[in-house]
Amino acid sequence: GTKLDMPEAEAEARRILAEWPAQPTPADRRRLAAVLASSGDLYSALVQWWRLDKAERRAGDGLQTMLADYLNRIGSSRNETNLIGARLAARLGLERLYPTDDQSNADIVQPRIESLMAFLQQPEMKSIFENPAFQRQNSAAQRLTSAEQVLETYRELNAPEAGLIDTDGQWLSMINRPSPEHVGRYQVAGWEARNLRQVANIREATAQTPGGRVLVIVGSSHKPWFDAYLSMMSDIKVVDAAAFLR
Repeated sequence: GTKLDMPEAEAEARRILAEWPAQPTPADRRRLAAVLASSGDLYSALVQWWRLDKAERRAGDGLQTMLADYLNRIGSSRNETNLIGARLAARLGLERLYPTDDQSNADIVQPRIESLMAFLQQPEMKSIFENPAFQRQNSAAQRLTSAEQVLETYRELNAPEAGLIDTDGQWLSMINRPSPEHVGRYQVAGWEARNLRQVANIREATAQTPGGRVLVIVGSSHKPWFDAYLSMMSDIKVVDAAAFLR
């Protein structure tokens, strides 16, 4: 293994990539994959793994057999980060992905979780979540059984109407009515803080490719916030996904 803790591994990955040769060897890629995995960035490790010839996808150079086996397993899992992100990065000749999620807001709501559960069980809140339009969005993952269904579902979830349904149902409902201990307001505050941190991570990633294109893959509930926050950034143009999902 690398014997690095997560912050050390992230720093080492950035150092390696800053000095990355034009023609890296298989040993270079195995070493970088091991370092990225040690930093917690398994899907960037997967990008390096897939950029190796199949015969070179083996343990060595700090990459242990257990990690090699794991990379093979997650490479075939049903997850958008590997099915789209890592696969596309490897195809385009990129070296890594940029993780953006940040859930350090958990301590905002966690101490009030019982109040939140009680609030969500109120008849008025339950009726919002039982709305057919909202239920259709919640069941979107069940409509991904064919290429045609995937495209149709992606078009639906990326439409402005879908964002309004989710925003009104899942979030504005929390602050439009009284809640025990103001837990609804805590919930929305935590949610917005999480989205702000994610967008900050995206903006930092865009700094690596001035004038370039960045694909952001995220759960549909985040999209209205991402669109709003990224649209406020200098030197950022948000492109409507509908243009690519025809």
